[in-house]
Amino acid sequence: MNCNPKGRCAINQLAQSRAKLIASAERELSAFFSAVAGSFGPEEATLAAKDWLQQLEAMKALPDSPGQLRLLSISAAVKLAKRVTRRLLIVGLCLFVMGVVNAQTPDPSPVDAPQPEVRPALGPFPRFQDWSFLRDRSLRVDPYDRLKFIPLNDSGTNYLTLGVENRTEFQYLKNNAWGAGRQDLTGYVVERLMLTADLDLGNHARIFVTLAFDDVGNKKAGPRPVIDKNVADGHEGFVEFGGNLHDRHPGWDVIVGRQEVALGTGRLLADNEGVNVRSTFDGVRIGYDRPKGRIDLIAVKPGGDQPWRVGRHTQSSDHPVGPVRLECALELTIHDRCLFS
Repeated sequence: MNCNPKGRCAINQLAQSRAKLIASAERELSAFFSAVAGSFGPEEATLAAKDWLQQLEAMKALPDSPGQLRLLSISAAVKLAKRVTRRLLIVGLCLFVMGVVNAQTPDPSPVDAPQPEVRPALGPFPRFQDWSFLRDRSLRVDPYDRLKFIPLNDSGTNYLTLGVENRTEFQYLKNNAWGAGRQDLTGYVVERLMLTADLDLGNHARIFVTLAFDDVGNKKAGPRPVIDKNVADGHEGFVEFGGNLHDRHPGWDVIVGRQEVALGTGRLLADNEGVNVRSTFDGVRIGYDRPKGRIDLIAVKPGGDQPWRVGRHTQSSDHPVGPVRLECALELTIHDRCLFS
């Protein structure tokens, strides 16, 4: 090559070298993206490509060989493996817990067809579970029955029930707020842990307490107050008096304290099961329950620092309703069908 002056020749050589480097980097990144997209899909490929570019920006000097470019791909692949492994572990743990619960809990009988000497159905609300039938030692066949029925006297009429409920969800945000909100393609874990204690004092009184630990992982959009996160909360705490509380239709009953309330379709009062932090209310509930129907008179307000919620919607997450807000409701149910509330 005939170069004159020498400085211009050096500049041309440097430019040619940079052009070759850029072309090599583009080929390496394109091949890496295609390989990840083929195995894990375009979303993971996009995240892996971002990791690749971040590694390139973090280098003090530009790579001068294909080997250094390959190291970028290896580093991004390691991060990809960590993400995928974390998700697989979460799914595997959930499957393991479900397998243990299904293996150790006998099949329940139908709710609408109770039979003698058959375990009742397991419901989603521990406050409605009645384990008094475990007074009969021959029916204690589940390893957890020792926690469901802890007798406090010789006759077994006074007993304590302890329970644990856990809900773990993996979520991610894509096209949040039609693309205008913060996105979170890497995902996060939402965790709900509830500890319950039910003290039954004979057939006519009981004390029920629930502690809730609601938390959310590294959510990029930030946890929503009293919807995603509410750590170490006194979720429920009430005293119930009435007729035979171990009867499905106990006649009259009165509940005083913090409690979950769900009426009909939940448009007026609901426990908001869909979100991570369930709703509770402070107040009084008076009911009369017979096989032909039930009537409830309810006077409550949101418990703790919760905002007022109507159904599944929150009126305001920034301005919770003060203690003067009181909701009164009347519900009439006949043959398990809610006529009005």
